[in-house]
Amino acid sequence: MQDRQNRMCARRAYTRPNPFSCSRPKGRGRLRALLSLAAALCLIVPAGCSDAATVPETVSETAYLSTQPETIVPTTAAPLVIPGDLPPVDVDLSGLSRTLMYAQAYDMVYSPDDYKGKTVRMRGPVDSYADETTGEMHYVCIIEDATACCTQGIEFELEDDEAYPPSGSEALVSGTFDFYLRDDLFLICVLHDATVEAV
Repeated sequence: MQDRQNRMCARRAYTRPNPFSCSRPKGRGRLRALLSLAAALCLIVPAGCSDAATVPETVSETAYLSTQPETIVPTTAAPLVIPGDLPPVDVDLSGLSRTLMYAQAYDMVYSPDDYKGKTVRMRGPVDSYADETTGEMHYVCIIEDATACCTQGIEFELEDDEAYPPSGSEALVSGTFDFYLRDDLFLICVLHDATVEAV
């Protein structure tokens, strides 16, 4: 019996405290935990702070400091040219940035009931494709986000027998928003009675 008690006492004496336990460490374990915490804070705090003098302020300074020589070419967006005296519309995407224009078009495609019957104006490149089953031509105004990685197209149908713009040309399209199901599967957004202005 005495041996058993000695073994249990010996185990307790050499058992390391669990640093993740909820109980407070006592004695040397408490000191060790405090030192570990202090060391962690000394490593974290300087990593989060930086001196303003070490951060480059301009792109050209960053390029100068890099090891590889690179040519920096400033990019400028093409100015937005919209013909004057346009009729008012309910939703005008033509004056928005590319990011906002894409976000609004995305919302129109995924919440079409909110836009049905509203007049919409948008600006973008025109594309066309032929329906494989009927051979009918469809014309689409393409809206890209700022990085041009995501696109959203909205079909348009011109009023009467107007000539459609060629594929790849930039156009300002206005029409009445509607949608339909193609092949009972695909939701297609379309602008009926559309008018097209070349940009």
